[in-house]
Amino acid sequence: MQRFVPEGYQFNDHFRVDATDAYWPAASLNFFEASKDYGELVGSFRVLPMPEETLAAGLWVSSEHRRKGIGTQLVRNVIGRYGNHDIRLKVNPFEDKPVTLHALIRFYAGLGFLIDKSYKAAPVVMVRRAW
Repeated sequence: MQRFVPEGYQFNDHFRVDATDAYWPAASLNFFEASKDYGELVGSFRVLPMPEETLAAGLWVSSEHRRKGIGTQLVRNVIGRYGNHDIRLKVNPFEDKPVTLHALIRFYAGLGFLIDKSYKAAPVVMVRRAW
């Protein structure tokens, strides 16, 4: 689903276990990553594929590289890989240079995600239904 790849950036994905992961410390996660030129990591998005749905968390783009289409491309890459399942995510702004919760909701809504009101415990959970 790579419609637009920001110039000078490379996108890839790989599986690994990250014991420090706040959501899934023991799981094998699919990390979607963006790097600049020769390896500087500038963005990432963690995904936990499951049989019935795919869970996603932690979309991050470094503050210097925001507003260049990197986050959008990372989410599109996940949709392209896992769009045949529902994709569910908790909307959670990072604290390094916060984006407001409302801005994140608008961002994900623009990529086809809807607020999932069935999750009462979490502040905001969104879902993108399978194709």
